[in-house]
Amino acid sequence: MVASLSQLLKMMRDNGAERIYAKKLAPNDNSKNQVYLGGGFGALNIIPHGEIVVDTRPMAGSKQDRPKAGVRFFWLDTDGRHLAPDAQLILYPDYPEVRMSGFLKGCKAAPSDIMAVRDAGRVLFMGMTPSGDVLGYATAADHPAAVELNAREWQQVGVFLELPADPDSKTSPKEILLAELKRIYQLHWIASQRLGKAA
Repeated sequence: MVASLSQLLKMMRDNGAERIYAKKLAPNDNSKNQVYLGGGFGALNIIPHGEIVVDTRPMAGSKQDRPKAGVRFFWLDTDGRHLAPDAQLILYPDYPEVRMSGFLKGCKAAPSDIMAVRDAGRVLFMGMTPSGDVLGYATAADHPAAVELNAREWQQVGVFLELPADPDSKTSPKEILLAELKRIYQLHWIASQRLGKAA
């Protein structure tokens, strides 16, 4: 079992993740209602996906077609990666918004006890690999990784929190920026410099 946020980030990086995000799950973020990834289609810039195809089948409450895109989504645990073969992004033009569905279907190692319920405080961690795979790890509210995530500040990217490149870092991006601004401020007056042709 993963015992801390730093262990979880290391496990994701050991499995190829170069960018890691976390989403605090709302009660409606579950296998029945799908996982909300944002208003508009900005999530498509964060999550690698396959070709977008249009589903023209009628759906209750919607008159518009729904574009969909497959995702090579793997649930991650200490035993390795486990493919969720039916994972996909669904774009709802009526709203607009993007949701992810099919992330439990066909995957025996999927965390159904966390993703099929409406419990408050759950967190979905997602790692993006250079090859386009998406790694997922879900925790309940009392898991050490979720507790540590909630105790610190992180950079917000849409509905996601962007986690640091260094899994052992105890400093958030905001703290790094503020420390650098403070350092510059404490230098007081700084003489201007002009760059010549050789610069």
